[in-house]
Parts: sequence; structure tokens; C-alpha cells
Amino acid sequence: MSELLRQKWGLPNWEDPAAYQLQRTQREWRWEFIRRHPELRSEWERAEKETLAGTKETYGFAADFKKLRRRFGLSVIPDPARECSDIVLLSLSHPRYGYVLDYGQAPAATMVGFDLSLPLAPQLKKAKQYLTAIQREVGKPPSPKLNSRQLPSLLRVLDAVEQGAGFPEIARTLWPRATSPRQTAQEKHKAAVRVRDQFAKGLL
Repeated sequence: MSELLRQKWGLPNWEDPAAYQLQRTQREWRWEFIRRHPELRSEWERAEKETLAGTKETYGFAADFKKLRRRFGLSVIPDPARECSDIVLLSLSHPRYGYVLDYGQAPAATMVGFDLSLPLAPQLKKAKQYLTAIQREVGKPPSPKLNSRQLPSLLRVLDAVEQGAGFPEIARTLWPRATSPRQTAQEKHKAAVRVRDQFAKGLL
């Protein structure tokens, strides 16, 4: 079951430290945690069925703009099975700038869509605010609120629990010097879930 789960959601082998990248930007860390969120995966599976034939294979996302914009700050749903390094079309947007559709086709590229049935001036103003904010985010290092050195191990503990590993086994692998292995692994898992949820809420 764990192998099928890994294949379905593109998860690394949690026991292999080399499978977890150590250096990422803030946007990349955010996606790596958000893509492990059960609600996002559920929305992906639901929206995937509503996407036009061929869209998933071509672009790697399904669309459900309004709900996902509010919940995750995403204007499209990238395939949660894809790591940030594999995503060509990835949108991490700002709900306060209105209903703009963006998807980056390169690390520093973004496209903004406009609703031609609505006045253009307000949309252009919001687009300028949005693009200015995104420009500041490109290549942005992890938030100072985070200890980026701990993020790979937090991803590993999320993956380990999802793949069926017990807390004592997780502690032996990730924190072999822990004096209270089970408690340490449980606390780290709670911390990982908290970081994942804070990313999902746009708090990090």
C-alpha cells in the first residue's frame, strides 16, 4: 500500500535523505508542504474529473479557481503528485488582488488573465499590484519564521507517517539520539502538520 501511495502522490522514500532537497525558495517549500495536504489532494481528484480531456496531460493541473483561491491561495491546482522542480505551470497567488489567473511558464515568468466582460481599469490596477508582489517573491529565501534546516526532516516525517511507518521507527531513522523516541517523533509530526497547515493558510 505504501508503495502505491508513493507512486500516486509522487512521494520520495522517506528513509532516503538524499531524496529530499535541502535548499529551496519560499515558494518551493510552500508547494512541497501544500501538495501533501489531504484537502488539496481531494480537491485535485474532484477537479481532475471536471477538466477538459487532455488538460492534465498537457498542463498538469485541473481548474477550480474560486474555491481553491480562497482556501489555498492557488488560482489553479497543480498536480499534487509533482514536485516543485517538475512543475511548469504553478500559481501561488494573492487573493486580495482579485480574480487574476496566473501560471508561471518559467521560474521568473507569469501570465495574468483579464475578464473582458468587466471594466479593464480596476483589473489593470490589481494586476500591477499583484505582479509587483510576485516580483518580490521570485527567488525569495525561506521565511525567517522558519528554520529551513528542519524543513526536509518535517517533510520526511509527514511522508513516513503517510507511508505507514510507526513513530519509534521514524525516530530511530531521523532522530537516533532522541531520549524519548516515540514522543520526539510525535512532536515532530505535529510540528510538520502545523507548518503544512500554516503554508496552506498563507501564514508562512
